Amino acid sequence: MTLDAEVTVDDEMTLDDGRSFPCRSGIAWILLGALLLGAGSLLYPWTERDSASAAYIGARILEGQAPYRDAWNVKGPGINFAYALSNLFFGKSAAGLRVFDLLWQTATALLLALATTRIYKNASMGRIAALVYLTAYFSQNYWNWGEADGLLSLPLAMALLFAVRAQENERLLFWMLAGVGVGIATLFKSPWGLFGLAILVAALAQEGRRVDRAVRRPAALAAGFGLSAATAGIYLFWKNALTDFWTTQFLLATEYVARLRAVASAKCVMAAFVQPVHTPLILIAAIGLWSMVTTAASRKRLSPPELLLLAWMFIAAFTLVMHGAYLAYDFLPFFAPLAILCAPPIYAAGKAVREKRRSAAWLALAALALVVPAKKIGQHYAVAVNTLRGRVEPGVWNTLGTFLNQRTAPQDRIFVWGNAPVIYLYADRLSSSRFIQTWFLTIPWRHVDYRPVFLAEFAAHRPRYFVLLKAEPEQGCAPLFPGSQETFEQFAALRNIVAEEYQVEKDEPLFRIYRQKQPGSSP
Repeated sequence: MTLDAEVTVDDEMTLDDGRSFPCRSGIAWILLGALLLGAGSLLYPWTERDSASAAYIGARILEGQAPYRDAWNVKGPGINFAYALSNLFFGKSAAGLRVFDLLWQTATALLLALATTRIYKNASMGRIAALVYLTAYFSQNYWNWGEADGLLSLPLAMALLFAVRAQENERLLFWMLAGVGVGIATLFKSPWGLFGLAILVAALAQEGRRVDRAVRRPAALAAGFGLSAATAGIYLFWKNALTDFWTTQFLLATEYVARLRAVASAKCVMAAFVQPVHTPLILIAAIGLWSMVTTAASRKRLSPPELLLLAWMFIAAFTLVMHGAYLAYDFLPFFAPLAILCAPPIYAAGKAVREKRRSAAWLALAALALVVPAKKIGQHYAVAVNTLRGRVEPGVWNTLGTFLNQRTAPQDRIFVWGNAPVIYLYADRLSSSRFIQTWFLTIPWRHVDYRPVFLAEFAAHRPRYFVLLKAEPEQGCAPLFPGSQETFEQFAALRNIVAEEYQVEKDEPLFRIYRQKQPGSSP
């Protein structure tokens, strides 16, 4: 029996009346599921690098500064704008970020529910897709949350939903909104502009008047995409940061990912795919892709929305390989399309259980599939409880940041030679340079040399404290950059400045703190 025989239009929703929302109880179930699955995430700290970097840049945006020009990162501008919103509405804190991420992922789940409901004409499947997505997302390790790869699922879900709506109801506004979603996703990671091409193909292939297919639909898509891209471009131009953005994203970033691919070992890449944290992804991939194969075999072809889901997964795979580091958060873009494809077989299995057909086998399989998510989400709650009870000791960077905060005035600058920008957040002090991660000052690049820029900024804003990190966080499958202590010793100009103007105040196994000498003090 094919899935088509199992799928019926749910009584909770009538598509003919133009509504795209499931009933209130369906939305309530999704919201309750998001709260239960994600509440354990709310007391986790920032990560050392990515979330801390974006939080720092987001705070600078709210203060009138600009990404790339005043606070530098190789990632796309979308993540910085998202964290600026997080800082604006929930404050510059790790807890605020976790609340923001929970709400963002809840909104993503709701859009996936709407899209699934329209694709399969069944509101129950929409709820299933939403809950599968949330379960997979919050069963990840906390350092994978709040990443660009996870946040871009919201605008992509928006693009998918409105592309499906446009295919059902010929309205140019829907095509335009689909383009807006793709444009926003592209601000997070530029390769996702390819999803716009997939939607364009769908628009050209759909039946209709020739002028709609050749002119009006493509123009509406382009207008929506251009609205997102132009808004970001105008902002960066206004802030005099467009040149820095272009250099970073289209010169340095392309060389960066090429170098990552070149040094990634095959053994490490294979190990990245079989991490325990990927178990939910493997399960939903097995269910969703098998469903797609059997559906295609029974119908002889996939529906246009299912082809869009297939394109989504192909682009996710392309981006994963192109990046080359194979970090766990690089796999997050697969979750949303696979959650949608999982909905029909899970719905069919649930119907079989309700009708007492193969119930024992199905229930055993469901229990097995939930073992890893239940364990991980239980761990998140355990961390939350221990944090509330004061049983979690502050980390080394938290302690270091507090040390710097207590010994500086609010107007003082600090600088950390290394790649733990979370220290700036714990210290609540500005960096003396835009380069809050120093990886890109450590090796020569073909198109740009940032070291003279850094030295000029360092001279203009001498830090009260200079911190040298001795140990580096792991770099995934691509150990491209040498250690901070090694690169500091090789950077003669900086080393000489520190030797002449600073003195060691504290020396620990993981870091060394230099304090600026007072005028007239002896070496």
